[in-house]
Amino acid sequence: MQFSDFWTIKEALIKALGLGLALDMSRFEIPLAMRHGETTSLFQFPQMPTVRWRLEDLGNEHFAAAIACELDPVSN
Repeated sequence: MQFSDFWTIKEALIKALGLGLALDMSRFEIPLAMRHGETTSLFQFPQMPTVRWRLEDLGNEHFAAAIACELDPVSN
């Protein structure tokens, strides 16, 4: 199930950017904390270091789901 969880997290990020699957998923990594089981984390694309995203893994043992929300620069 780990593959679908990680795919879903990456897909949430690129959809939040509005790029669909045009952005190569191999160009960025899921935060280490999420790879080790955390369900939330902050994220920055390497090519956009000033923009931060909040990631949340909403899935469970039956389905994969994730959301990515751009953080307000003031509240970072």
